Amino acid sequence: MEISASKKTFLNAVSSNATFLNAARYLFLRSIRKLTLRFSDILWQGDKNLNKIGTIIADINENLEKLDFPRELPDYEELEKICDGLEKKSLDLETDFLYDSIPVSQIRNMEAWAHIKSEEGKKTIIIENAERMQSSVRNALLKILEEPPADVVFILLTSKRNAIMQTILSRVRTYNFKDRSVSEQKDVITRVFHNDAFSGSINEYLLTFLPVKPEDIKAQSDLLFDSIVKKNYPSISDIVKKCGNFNPRVELKIFLENIMLRQRPLKNTPEGAEAAFETTKILRNTWDNITLYNQTPQGALEILLRDLAALNARGGNIFKCAVM
Repeated sequence: MEISASKKTFLNAVSSNATFLNAARYLFLRSIRKLTLRFSDILWQGDKNLNKIGTIIADINENLEKLDFPRELPDYEELEKICDGLEKKSLDLETDFLYDSIPVSQIRNMEAWAHIKSEEGKKTIIIENAERMQSSVRNALLKILEEPPADVVFILLTSKRNAIMQTILSRVRTYNFKDRSVSEQKDVITRVFHNDAFSGSINEYLLTFLPVKPEDIKAQSDLLFDSIVKKNYPSISDIVKKCGNFNPRVELKIFLENIMLRQRPLKNTPEGAEAAFETTKILRNTWDNITLYNQTPQGALEILLRDLAALNARGGNIFKCAVM
């Protein structure tokens, strides 16, 4: 989404010959390089997809050179074609090969690299979504953190600190960061993406660049949830298709979070609160089945529908209070 937003800013700057053209150009180039850097040979050595990844990245780098400083930019029609191609290749790279949770092989590759002495100062290792690590990955990381190399800094990022293993937390220093205020986020959108009209958050702005509109994803989520009470079950394959196979995965997050919001009225009674707790576990399993265990969205949603329908039946149509 960041790449798509940066592309729009860049092309708008070129078409209007804006004073911020160089900044917009750098923004777009950097957004793609931030993605390709995630596929460093250091981490991906030995991965079965390394050759395919290398081919795509080589194609991306070849086209990036055509836009890089200090080259003259091609004419607008050719430029737009190059940018569209880069956007598509980047989406393919992210969707087909980027793991939602770091695999243990990358932890082992990282460990080998961390123990190589460097003459260039400290090394920094950043692990995003640390709460998603599988047990084998957590254990491998824990071994490194017990005796970390002297010249390496580890940074673990998470929005769910309580989901991190206590033994890992005991070996790190915790820093809490507050979200930007609405006005600060609007300022970022104005300064970085040069959009003065948008008044929402940065995340909401980036969501406008999804292949499927968030409101359309929520409509499909509503359809599935409402069908459980009405016992008129929809075609899961149609839902997956209309949601673009949930690529990128943020579309799946929107879909599942909408069900979380829909089931809130259940919490008004003791029986409903118990059902809400079970619903949360079912939704978490759906997310993990797709993002951690590589189950197909269709297969995972069929299990989701089955489990929610069974929960509703055991509670005597308990979801009825949450259906509009």
